[in-house]
Amino acid sequence: MERQTQEGRRHAGGESAPEVRGVEQARAVDLRRMGAFLRQLRCEQDVTQEALADRLGVSARTVSRWENGTTMPDLVMVVELAKAFGVSIPELIGGGRKEPAMDAATEETARTMATYGEHELRARRRKTVAAMLAAFGALVVMSALAVFPRDSSWGSVYATAGAIVVVATAWVLLADVCATRARRVAATAALAVAFAAMFLLSDYVGVTQFNQPPRFCYQKEYMADSAGRERMVWRTPLYSVVSNDPSNQSAPLRIQAS
Repeated sequence: MERQTQEGRRHAGGESAPEVRGVEQARAVDLRRMGAFLRQLRCEQDVTQEALADRLGVSARTVSRWENGTTMPDLVMVVELAKAFGVSIPELIGGGRKEPAMDAATEETARTMATYGEHELRARRRKTVAAMLAAFGALVVMSALAVFPRDSSWGSVYATAGAIVVVATAWVLLADVCATRARRVAATAALAVAFAAMFLLSDYVGVTQFNQPPRFCYQKEYMADSAGRERMVWRTPLYSVVSNDPSNQSAPLRIQAS
């Protein structure tokens, strides 16, 4: 009953079944046997500890500790080591090339850990791609606001597109930060609102302080007042901006309720 309760808590905390089994079964691995097999594979290919460490992005001391059975490579490294030496993950974890009489429990442990390791590797790559896309989206937003003039609609188009990319990738990056899906949704929505507020605030400051037309308007039209004089109106979600002399870029702009 106690064991079932603990497993229930793990699932409630967001751990999937393969993750729980992978962590628990890692304790059953014979680290000395695995380390000796890792040393054997390295020597067979005439690779030094330093060269292997450089290939994996770790220190030579870390490789030495693996081979001595002091520590075990994390599951992502297990996947990379298996690929580097051309053996299967169950063979690497089991500490020897597979034989017909391989212990069933050892094979099950190895396969479970292999599944978990591959899952972790895919998740890490997905987050790396998401981080790169988020940085690219932020760069697009800043470039659009800095490069395009305010009277060009392309500035708002590119800035909005960049913001959408950042918000979409934030959903992936927040997976490990937010404990629940509801918090993840709330954080992503807050980021979207922050972008919208930043765009609207930049327009308001531009109009009131620098007499510049708004960039993020959904409609721009020429209208005639009661005296028949032509004027330009920019409509934004919160207000409208009016110029009584559209041909004169220095003509004062005024804000009125939409």
